[in-house]
Amino acid sequence: MYILENEVSIAHLDNELALLNLKTGKYFTLNETGARIWELLRANMNEEEILNELKVEYEIDEAVLEADIKTLIEQLKAAELLRNSDD
Repeated sequence: MYILENEVSIAHLDNELALLNLKTGKYFTLNETGARIWELLRANMNEEEILNELKVEYEIDEAVLEADIKTLIEQLKAAELLRNSDD
């Protein structure tokens, strides 16, 4: 499970999201799929639940989708927008 950092400002830009960590000044933009993953993380879903949800919504190879979810989560953690709940 993951915890979204509190000091994050979110701006909706068409089908994208812009995220700004107000403590660090780190800025991150998400495309439509990334924005959907962020939304599911905000709903306290874990990686497996996100994968199952997105398999229904998008026609994409499951292995590719799983790798994309893991990559985005690592990028969000590196940008200090997200952390593991056990940190």
